[in-house]
Amino acid sequence: EAYDRGEKFAAYREIETFEEYILIAQDHPSVETWLRQPDGAWSIKTFAGLASIASIRCLNIQVAMMEIYAGVEWTSPGKS
Repeated sequence: EAYDRGEKFAAYREIETFEEYILIAQDHPSVETWLRQPDGAWSIKTFAGLASIASIRCLNIQVAMMEIYAGVEWTSPGKS
C-alpha cells in the first residue's frame, strides 16, 4: 500500500495523459479515486462501506462496492 500511494503514484502523475488513479483496499471496503484536474492538481474522493457505490469519474461509471468485494472474506470480524 505504501508503494502504491507513494513511489508508484508519483510515477503515474508524471504521465501527462494519465487522468485517474484508483486505490482499492484489500483489508476493508474502501476505494479512493484520485482525479487530475484541468490545472494539474489532483482531487480525491473516498468510498467506504459495502453499501457505497464507487464512481470512476474519468469513465463516467459507477460500481457497487458489493460487486468490487464480492467473495472477499476478511480476517477481522465486523468489516462492513
